[in-house]
Amino acid sequence: MHIFELNEDVLRHIISMTNRGALFKLAATSHFAWDLCISYIICDVHITYSSIYPIPYRLQNFCHFMLACPAERIPCLRHLNVTPTLVDWSDGSIVIASPPTVQAALSLLADVLDQALNLRSFEMQDCESVLECEPRIADALARCTCLTTISLDNHFLNPLGPHSMAMMQNLTSIRHINFGITYDATNALFFAPRSTLESASFHTGYGFSIDTRLQWPHVSRLTLHVQAPMNLAHPFPNVRELRAHGNNHAATPRKWFHAHLYEDWSLLDYVEGSVQALYLLRLTSHIRELRVSSLTHNEPKRPRSFDFISRTDAFLDLVRVANPEALSFEINLQSKLADITFFHALARAAPTLKYLAISVTYSKTVIDDLTISLKALHNVPLIFLTVCIKGHSFKKTRPLSNKQWEGVFQPFASLILSIEYIELANIQEYWAVKTDVNARHLCKISGAEGERAKKRWSKCI
Repeated sequence: MHIFELNEDVLRHIISMTNRGALFKLAATSHFAWDLCISYIICDVHITYSSIYPIPYRLQNFCHFMLACPAERIPCLRHLNVTPTLVDWSDGSIVIASPPTVQAALSLLADVLDQALNLRSFEMQDCESVLECEPRIADALARCTCLTTISLDNHFLNPLGPHSMAMMQNLTSIRHINFGITYDATNALFFAPRSTLESASFHTGYGFSIDTRLQWPHVSRLTLHVQAPMNLAHPFPNVRELRAHGNNHAATPRKWFHAHLYEDWSLLDYVEGSVQALYLLRLTSHIRELRVSSLTHNEPKRPRSFDFISRTDAFLDLVRVANPEALSFEINLQSKLADITFFHALARAAPTLKYLAISVTYSKTVIDDLTISLKALHNVPLIFLTVCIKGHSFKKTRPLSNKQWEGVFQPFASLILSIEYIELANIQEYWAVKTDVNARHLCKISGAEGERAKKRWSKCI
């Protein structure tokens, strides 16, 4: 039976589960396949940098294609990412594209957006210049009643300006927003809808400020790039998921002036980010799951004019305050940061730890080093242990069989008497710890059973 002899609803279900690369290949086989696939292909469109064609040229071609059959094609558009529009990298350098080309492309884009009533998310870099060049884009987006997600991330370009702020004032149904670089969050967020906004993301520049009299009480997810200490607990009092990133190579001050001004995020459930960024936020509440990036970076030089803290001590302070049930971090077990005193301090800092995901840098003695290190956690009520071994050298080593890995992890079952499950993330294999009359041993379990057990403790790892 040929695949095209299936019922159309079955075919559409199969196509909806197919990746974009396969969709393009299938659409090229026949007119019938093209008609089936095209609505799924143009559902999510990313117009990004190409070394062959300038971006205004690609944008212009896309708009011509959509406007050729507007009634059939434009309603299929759900997600549009144009990044960046005014920067032409075709010759390997950053130059502003020729104004006539840009104006023509943006005028066509405004025509497409004016009819994109089903558009749900829109992302554009260099937004301020785009709106200054073609103001109709702001009016078109205001008529997209299904638009709930918008990203105006400028990255290396200028912060958002008056044209972007004026556009935000008319977008009343936005639930998720990314502002990119901002120095005054009050100006950027003032026009954000406070009754519908559920998540926010922005990069804080130096001199960042926000009016603490304003609140966005429905924001439950917050993503930040942190460069300076700040207090965001009052403007966003009900945050449950926090992702904070920063410069891993910058020194971290031990304490900041006016520390009493920092408030408590009492509803925080999941926190992820770099040690330096999280420490600058001065978190003071219990956190169920804490995930931090690598501790293996070399310690930055610390200026003598202030009291600075090492990254390891900052990490232990974070764990001590958060007292998490689930913890994830990466470390080199042969570095000075990872001596046995570190793991003893970790055991004291996280007395209720039940899930531990540890990524370790490969060495010839990595398993022995890990066994010695985890001995310090024998009094912690750990239930689930995930181990990931990283490094190109490990990938080149002769792979062990599942039985050999079982023998490698057997000591952990004896060392930590509370442990029930062990995972080797490199090969996604799981073992359950079974207790006999005189001993505890590992028993391989299915991936589905292991995933179910892990989801009880970890949300995103």
